[in-house]
Amino acid sequence: MNTLHLSGVSFGYPGHTVITETTQHWQAGLVWLHGQNGSGKSSVLKTLAGAQPALSGQLILNGMTEKTDPVAYRQQLFYVGSDDYALPWLSAQQWARFCAEMFPSFCMAEWQNQLTQFGIAGSVSQQLSALSLGTRRKHVYALAFACHPALLLLDEPYNGVDQSSCDVLDTAIITARQAGSIVVMASHQPRPALQADLHLHCQSGQMR
Repeated sequence: MNTLHLSGVSFGYPGHTVITETTQHWQAGLVWLHGQNGSGKSSVLKTLAGAQPALSGQLILNGMTEKTDPVAYRQQLFYVGSDDYALPWLSAQQWARFCAEMFPSFCMAEWQNQLTQFGIAGSVSQQLSALSLGTRRKHVYALAFACHPALLLLDEPYNGVDQSSCDVLDTAIITARQAGSIVVMASHQPRPALQADLHLHCQSGQMR
């Protein structure tokens, strides 16, 4: 079973702590982060992804510590942020080849299935920078679910996505959760189809 252990982790930036020393132990399921803008949700996700250093403490994903085994730690996760994406000059097809090399669990057949579900199979050869925001996000989601990560991090995943694709996203999140992924999501939008295993509120420097 996939597990993520947070031991005394503080989140934020040098000189500015947004979440103070929290200890959590998460298993496969959906962890839903709540909180107002600026409460620290994005900092939590970036730190869990290894994209922003923790101010204190340790992150341990399936026995791999982020500080001492950063590559092994990051090969188990996929992070979809609210910002734009790295290497926007690549096409989705090129990104898929990259993911196939980086992620041992990447499944090309599942990627193609996600392309069909999101209705974006016709744009795989175009540069991501040439696509609309919604289409770019859908391509990144297709890659994320095809990687079958142990830890899937989603920051406001429904922003900029049409309603039918939101429903596809719901189904993909449910499937990932059932397959054993730890899905950590920050979202202001209620999604009746989703049942979180854990709700955490980021408020006043605490996450609980």
